[in-house]
Amino acid sequence: MKTNEFLNKHPVFRRKEIEDFWQKEGNAKKQTVKQLLHYHKKKGHIIRIKNNLYAAIPPGRDPDIYPLDGFLIAVKATPDAVLGYHTALEFHGHAQSIHNRYIYFTNSSKHSFEFRNVIFKPVSFPAVLQNKNKNEIYVERVDRHGIFVNVTSLERTLVDLLNRPSLSGGWEEIYRSFEGVGYLNMQKVINYVKILENASTVARVGYFLEENKKILSVKENDLKELEPHIPKQLRYIDKGLEGGVLVKRWNLIVPEYIVNREWEE
Repeated sequence: MKTNEFLNKHPVFRRKEIEDFWQKEGNAKKQTVKQLLHYHKKKGHIIRIKNNLYAAIPPGRDPDIYPLDGFLIAVKATPDAVLGYHTALEFHGHAQSIHNRYIYFTNSSKHSFEFRNVIFKPVSFPAVLQNKNKNEIYVERVDRHGIFVNVTSLERTLVDLLNRPSLSGGWEEIYRSFEGVGYLNMQKVINYVKILENASTVARVGYFLEENKKILSVKENDLKELEPHIPKQLRYIDKGLEGGVLVKRWNLIVPEYIVNREWEE
């Protein structure tokens, strides 16, 4: 009966969590835990997602097709998981499109896994954040179905996406997604950009904010605060892109399709 209470409160859980629970209930032996997991899996009470990660299945529901929350799977994949990049955009409800991939920051794993044709991709926290002990800067803790989810704020998400465009879903996705945000705390954006200490990222963020001044309520003083940190040499806005227009203010070469926002035509 107590196990049912645990499953009701933990739609997705790590093995360690249920082991700790059973330990309190007097079922702490390793073999006992293994037998209990096997029993509840056989009964259809739980389903194994991957090693040491499980989901609870409500009574009477088919474990093979019962829908599971991908955000909870990602955030429970490792003890230090933080939803980030495009997945954070989706969580906040601002993504232009829905991806078949969940991305999360973690230092506990480097291996992606697949569940029901969905990819769950771990990404290491930027080294500069680790060195400064700031992995959790601008991370929000949000209750989702009784489980607290750690997710990057919209301010940090924007900078992270511009820091690693390959995890964004493309430039059109970034532009369209932030069109509906309306407001960002610019001081948080600027502060986080400076913490990353990446001149290319400063240039991308500066260019993006300048191009979206009205939408995001960006002030000229915000842009001037970034200018001293731009790269000393020309940089492409994305490593995989060549050619384009030189934006002198940011020492950045931007492809014409981005400058002209050709996706709006």
